[in-house]
Amino acid sequence: MPRVTVLMTVYNNARYLGAAVESILAQSWPDFEFLIVDDGSGDGSRDVLARYAAQDGRIRLHFNARNIGLARSLNVGLAMAQGEYVARMDDDDVSLPERLARQVAYLDAHPQVAALGTDWAQVGEDDQPLDGGRPVYGLGASPAYADWLLQWQNPLAHASVMLRRSVLEAHRLRYDPTFSVTEDYDLWTRLAQHGQIARLGDVLLHRRILASSVSVAQQARQIEQTGRIVARELARRYGDALPVLGREYLTAWRFPAEAQASPPPPHSLRPALEVLAQLYHRLPASVSPQERAHARQLVRACLLKATARAKRRDLRLWAAWRMGAGLLILDT
Repeated sequence: MPRVTVLMTVYNNARYLGAAVESILAQSWPDFEFLIVDDGSGDGSRDVLARYAAQDGRIRLHFNARNIGLARSLNVGLAMAQGEYVARMDDDDVSLPERLARQVAYLDAHPQVAALGTDWAQVGEDDQPLDGGRPVYGLGASPAYADWLLQWQNPLAHASVMLRRSVLEAHRLRYDPTFSVTEDYDLWTRLAQHGQIARLGDVLLHRRILASSVSVAQQARQIEQTGRIVARELARRYGDALPVLGREYLTAWRFPAEAQASPPPPHSLRPALEVLAQLYHRLPASVSPQERAHARQLVRACLLKATARAKRRDLRLWAAWRMGAGLLILDT
C-alpha cells in the first residue's frame, strides 16, 4: 500500500503533459502511486500517458468513457486512491523534486492537519518565469492563519495540496460539481470543519498560467462561485453577527467590475467593508508577526481597491476602522 496517491486529471493537454508527469516521477519521495484520470482527451494525451505507464509501474491509468468535468473526474480518482495521503497535481504544472517529501514530513508531524498546500511560482507557456519568478504568497500559513484566510479567500493552490485521505473518507467528503471552477475552495471549507489546513512557505510547485486557464477564461464565473462560498462560510461561522449584505458582496468588491457578470450595487460597499473590518479584528492572537503583517496588507489592499472603484463611480463613501495600533481613514 503506497503512502501517497498522486492524483492528476488530464484533458487535451498533450503539449505540457510530459513535463507534469516527469516532475512527479522525479520526486525524491519514492513511495507513491501516480493515479491519472483522463477525462475523454482527443488530442493524443492518452498515447502520451500509455507510453509513460509502460515505463513506470507506479502509474495507474483510468480513462473516462466521456468528458465528465474536473470535479467528477477527481471524485473518480478519490474512489480509486489507495494512499494514506492524496497529493493533487495538474496536467500542465511542475512539482519540484522535494514536494512530496516535504509534505509527507509535515503531515506526519501534524496529525491534526487535513490539507496542506505550498507556496508556488508562476511560469508561462514556454516555461519562462512570470513576475520575476517571485513566490505568489511569499510566506507560509499556520493552521490559525490559513483558517482565517479561508473565510474570505482560497489560501491553497489546488495543484499544490496534499490531503489526509482518512478525513475525506470518515466524513464522506468529495468535490461538488456544482462549483465548476471553485471546486477546491468549496472542498477546503467543508474539510476544515473536520481538520486543520495549512500551507508551507517554500515554493514547491511551478504553476503554468495559460490563456485557457480557469482564472483567465472563466473569471466572472469564478468570482460568482467564490462569492457564494464566502457568504456561506461567513453565515456558518458568524450568523447575524456580520451584516448580511456585506457577507453577500464582500467578494464582489474585491474584483474589478469589468471582470464580473453582475457588479455589486453601490449601497453594498459599506456593509462589505464593515465585514472586512470585523474579520480583521478577529485575526487570531496566535498568528505570527509576519502573518499579521500579511493580513494587514491584504485587508488594506482590498479596502483601497474597493474605495477607489467607488470613487470612480462618483459615490460619496468612507471607511474607517482601527487597524493594529493605528487608525486608517479613507475619505472619498
